[in-house]
Amino acid sequence: LPTKVACKLAPATGGVKKPHRSKPGTVPLREIKY
Repeated sequence: LPTKVACKLAPATGGVKKPHRSKPGTVPLREIKY
């Protein structure tokens, strides 16, 4: 599941930054909030 969330966040951030690699806890939390 974390990989799917990261893929969805990648295009949103522009593919420049990879939050799912540095903090795996902040990405899922942001997805749930949105």
